Amino acid sequence: SISDEKEARISKILEKITDTLFVGWYLVEFENGERLKLRTFEPRKVFFSAGDIGILRYQGITILSFQKENRPPMR
Repeated sequence: SISDEKEARISKILEKITDTLFVGWYLVEFENGERLKLRTFEPRKVFFSAGDIGILRYQGITILSFQKENRPPMR
């Protein structure tokens, strides 16, 4: 089951899946190779794009924030 815990993990934004006026879906990959589809309810306020790496905070399947890191890409 999907947890209601808030989590913060280093992740890479792989791609934007869909983007409507009210919700945007993104495919993200974590350092362990796990991939998740996560959504934001504020797609007009999203400041990340495919290829970005940083600290992703999320709860369940909802993105809370993304803090881009300037660091070498994940191998």
